[in-house]
Amino acid sequence: MPTSDAENKQVVVDWFKRINPKKVVDIGAGEGTYRNLIKYSDIQKQGFWTAVEAWAPYVNDYSLGELYDDVIIGDAYYLDFNKIQNGYTDLVIAGDVLEHFTKSEAKELINELKHYARNIIISVPLLHLHQDAYKGNWFEKHLDHWSFEEMKAELGPLLVDAVEGPTLGYFWWSNKVVE
Repeated sequence: MPTSDAENKQVVVDWFKRINPKKVVDIGAGEGTYRNLIKYSDIQKQGFWTAVEAWAPYVNDYSLGELYDDVIIGDAYYLDFNKIQNGYTDLVIAGDVLEHFTKSEAKELINELKHYARNIIISVPLLHLHQDAYKGNWFEKHLDHWSFEEMKAELGPLLVDAVEGPTLGYFWWSNKVVE
């Protein structure tokens, strides 16, 4: 589904404040969960937001063109991220999206994002939640599952912080020194 569990969303707001990005790319924007989370917080400087959404009908269904500064319709696995926002970005949010890829595809995507972004915030379900296509959207099918420890290991020594909840895990990776 194009939404996310409400669990521990405040951690994303707190990390966003610390990162203070000028440019943000939201992969798998869906209904705009993470953009709305920041938009309606107390953060004054919110940066330039680009949505990457694989399912074109969501753009109209959730008014993504009004919510984001730019919208790209495409499968993140096949995108050339160097062509988004003129290359390198401050923050990529991959919120509740990596479970829609096979684990090997997700690892490849994470590796590509590490070369593209200064910071990455990832949210993944820690439970095996079966999900098929939703309202015709085959991109919504859950293809793989991550444990908290697996994602921590995948992000490696540049993992800044991680929060484990009963349903979701949140992870902040950065390639710069974080104060």
